[in-house]
Amino acid sequence: MTAFSTDHGARSHLSQIQSRLAANAIDLDHVTILRSELGEDEFIDLAAVFIAELKNDLSALSADPNIATARAFHALRGAASNLGLTSFCEYCHRLEHREGLATQADLDSLTRLLSTGLAALAHHIPQLGAEI
Repeated sequence: MTAFSTDHGARSHLSQIQSRLAANAIDLDHVTILRSELGEDEFIDLAAVFIAELKNDLSALSADPNIATARAFHALRGAASNLGLTSFCEYCHRLEHREGLATQADLDSLTRLLSTGLAALAHHIPQLGAEI
């Protein structure tokens, strides 16, 4: 097998994983419960904090992949779980428990998953549109 076909196969597999994860981008039940418990205004405020944290942290990791450690992915997963971003959380979990450093492709995948999850969240909660 050539390097091209191996690389192409890996990208194809990654694409399949991303498609499957995007189909389950958010856990609406979790979001609904949290909105109910906190109230709409407090939920929006809290979501804005988590969204800003996720964007900033992921941007920092993309700028310097050498800091993309298991601990960093664990922190991202924690913030994302509060917003019900299941696909993003699952991918972070995989990276958190994988051997070696994350690659730029991993970080690009996380960026796409975050965008997909936030778009799905904004679709269900239009008030978050300005935050996303």
